Amino acid sequence: MCGGGVNVHRSDCFNKLLFLYKVLAPILESYYLTALHISRDLAVELPEDSFIHILHTHAKKRVEKKLASFAESAALSTIKNAVKGFEDSNIVNVYYAGNVRMMELRDHYTVWNKLNYYLDLLESLRN
Repeated sequence: MCGGGVNVHRSDCFNKLLFLYKVLAPILESYYLTALHISRDLAVELPEDSFIHILHTHAKKRVEKKLASFAESAALSTIKNAVKGFEDSNIVNVYYAGNVRMMELRDHYTVWNKLNYYLDLLESLRN
């Protein structure tokens, strides 16, 4: 075991951290990209499918242009999980208009601070 502190000079600790990095980094990159798109694209309500399509297309282009750090961050399932995460965090509101799932910022005036906090946090983890 790695004990109370993290000793990156021990191979077992280093390998555990490397494993966690490889698993979590693509997810965090996907959350970061999703947060950016929420701040940019959800000034008005959109059908959820349209928002996810825009986000997924952009994520794939980032991979093609080698701008993404991890190709896995463009996986559709990861993007959908990120959208759900922001819904669960009360950043976005998802509702039905007829048979179409719509998305919007939960509260345009109070959610910006929370969204910017998450963007700053995710940005700091990228570096």
